[in-house]
Amino acid sequence: MQSESQKEIQAATPPKEMLDQMVQKGKALDPPQVKQDGSMTFDYFIQTMQLITECQIMHTKSKLAELTAERRKALKNNDQDTFKDVVYKAGYFEQIAARTITMYFYQNMNISLEIFQKSNQVHLGNPYSQSKFQSAIEHSRQQLAQTAHRELEKQELLKAQELFEEMKFEMHCKLYSESLE
Repeated sequence: MQSESQKEIQAATPPKEMLDQMVQKGKALDPPQVKQDGSMTFDYFIQTMQLITECQIMHTKSKLAELTAERRKALKNNDQDTFKDVVYKAGYFEQIAARTITMYFYQNMNISLEIFQKSNQVHLGNPYSQSKFQSAIEHSRQQLAQTAHRELEKQELLKAQELFEEMKFEMHCKLYSESLE
């Protein structure tokens, strides 16, 4: 019998066909380009991360839409516990999906974890490169965004902000208490 954690990981993992299609697009790029410092070239890093982001968005879109509807319903019903649970669930789902997709992609592109980590460190540790990276990823996200957004009413917005602040405070307290142990 699968544990709850295994079920969540399985749900966050895209179908193999989707992952393989992403890898095929990656293989259509120029061959992996690794610099002497052990990191990918910046352009190659951005191109691969855009493919990963595209796959992640396509895979998570419907589940996140479900969770958004649940979150709004909880907010409207002033159900703080459900609201928090749904926010955590959505964040966890996205995080697991991102990690799974990224690992699958780079393993199939024969790029080691060390090269990926070094590339993250080099490119995202530099404010100028990080800004360019974020712009490129945001551009990819905008091209794929096809959801109709609804304007929140003032009370909904204020309540959501209040709940997010409470959650941030709880997380800081939890992290602080764990660091003291």
